[in-house]
Amino acid sequence: MSVSSRPGRAIVFLLVAAGCLLATISVPVIWLHQVVVNTDRYVATVAPLSDDPAIKDAVAAYISDELVRLTRIDELTENRFPDGVDLLSGTAADVLRDAIYEHVRDEMDSPEFGEIWLEANRRAHSAVTQVVLGRDGAGAAQEGEVALNLRQLLDRIRLRLISRGFFFLKDVSLNQEASAFTVLTLPKIATIQRAAAVLERAALWIPLLALACWGVAAAVCRKPRQTVLIAGLGTAAGMAFLLAGLALGRRAYLAALSQSDAVDVAAATSFFDIIINSFQAWAWGVLAGGLAAAAIAFLLKSLSHRG
Repeated sequence: MSVSSRPGRAIVFLLVAAGCLLATISVPVIWLHQVVVNTDRYVATVAPLSDDPAIKDAVAAYISDELVRLTRIDELTENRFPDGVDLLSGTAADVLRDAIYEHVRDEMDSPEFGEIWLEANRRAHSAVTQVVLGRDGAGAAQEGEVALNLRQLLDRIRLRLISRGFFFLKDVSLNQEASAFTVLTLPKIATIQRAAAVLERAALWIPLLALACWGVAAAVCRKPRQTVLIAGLGTAAGMAFLLAGLALGRRAYLAALSQSDAVDVAAATSFFDIIINSFQAWAWGVLAGGLAAAAIAFLLKSLSHRG
């Protein structure tokens, strides 16, 4: 069948369109496989968050609240002040928390916090893959939450506070539950897991199929430069669609997050954004590549017409 015929041109167009669609899907596929599933790259992606003020404030507030809770200040004040327990315990807890918070927040600016943050995220990466891909049937995966184990940081700060005169913290016993700081929660996690699992399994063959579609279209078309032009513009349009969808998804995520008390909104936003920023960088890079390919094809086409 000659590609100069209407059916032939239609086939070439369908091949180019299929390649553009597969290329659009390939970006989240490769990003998921290379950034989210890969432990080292994931840790490198979230590493800058140790300097993020929202993260520092949220971690400091969480640790302060946990240390106050673990001191069981209500029981201490009840034993000492049987009358007016509610007022006195509330005041004592607030004063104690404020005093602890000042010291804890200073610790967030130390170089050691960055190291602990990296190690906590490295340990938590398995939970990330469980949540995103629905692996192992973990409770965290079913709830759609990612939590960092901050027991090392809690114990380090507890010892520092004891050395500064908070001797009552000697009796505080840290447990796994008290060390779990939730940094990410994803609504409708089952839908996300099904889509992510399919994309992760297709990490190799979808990009290859896109290249194959374009290769066949360029090989059989009498105007390969025009094929490259359309493929470049189609790929750029696909990336624009992804970026627009990501912006809408972020807005919906933050709206859902504002209704939840499970996480600190500012910290969860920073955590979500730094992961999504890496995806945006990939999409913008492919968009620029598509436009560059289209521009080169258009330039060569124009030069050939002049010649």
